[in-house]
Amino acid sequence: MPVSIAASSRAISDPAPIDLSDASFVSDEELRIPVGVNLTLLGASETDVPGEEATEPFLSRVNFPLLASSVGAAEHGNVDLVTLDRDFHIKAARPPRSGALDGVSTAGKLGVGHSLRMCAEIPSDPAYIRTAVQELANTQLHTAALMITLQELDDYRDFLKAAEEARASGIELWLLATNPEVTAAHADFSVQLFDAVRVRTTDKAKARAMRFALHAAADRAQRAITVFADIGIVISATVQAAEERALLISQLNGTELFQDMAAVVGTVYDVADAIESWVGMGAADGVVLTPASLPTDLASVIKGVLPLLEARATIERSDPRLKP
Repeated sequence: MPVSIAASSRAISDPAPIDLSDASFVSDEELRIPVGVNLTLLGASETDVPGEEATEPFLSRVNFPLLASSVGAAEHGNVDLVTLDRDFHIKAARPPRSGALDGVSTAGKLGVGHSLRMCAEIPSDPAYIRTAVQELANTQLHTAALMITLQELDDYRDFLKAAEEARASGIELWLLATNPEVTAAHADFSVQLFDAVRVRTTDKAKARAMRFALHAAADRAQRAITVFADIGIVISATVQAAEERALLISQLNGTELFQDMAAVVGTVYDVADAIESWVGMGAADGVVLTPASLPTDLASVIKGVLPLLEARATIERSDPRLKP
């Protein structure tokens, strides 16, 4: 169920570059936006489960009951979609290619009986798209999507055919865009191939330009496309506590958190502010939140962030500037 936010009609409709800190952009329009949660972290892992009190130091095999309960909680908490990225695996020791469709098979099992959309990332290969479509076609998912990353855009005919076959089976194809400028330059191609784009960048202005390019191309092609902003999150009661937890998780993982993607380390208010900023200023149509730890951050999203956004929209609704 999409969440309500207040946005600037000028910012979301005018493609001209804007100063994202310009106070003259007032919230005068209410939007209903889709919010997704990335549950990849609940896959099997050979490292410690970051930020959680686990009975075992690592998950050699995915904990399906925990994953299923998280999907159920997300649905009841008004989350619209769940994603499983390429790093998601059923068994920790599997070679990358042998576990390439683990997200697809897991989504097929978890999504049955749920109304939210299940999205799984797969290798960028038409053969994998067709195999994944066949596997999902045998399930009873309400809605499903496959996500790929494209580096080369020279020969896309086989991809286009595979995308059309997926749509004929009721399955969407998404793009994970890590270079919004390249995606914007190939907007006409992108809207033919993809139903949604999930942009992973720290540059809000470039994401905004990409979104407008995609929407303009979609209008020309008489299609619709949704742009999601990927936002990493670490949520605690205070900013200091969130920063300390983020540092701990980073040390446990041995890598920097949320490299090359937008991120919020703070309170539920900070995350709500970020969502309103990305969508309300025209850089995205919705968001996919990537928690640094689960189920801690998922609970904060469901019990804190989404209700807060709805409460803010309710207050804004009484503002005479807001369009009916």
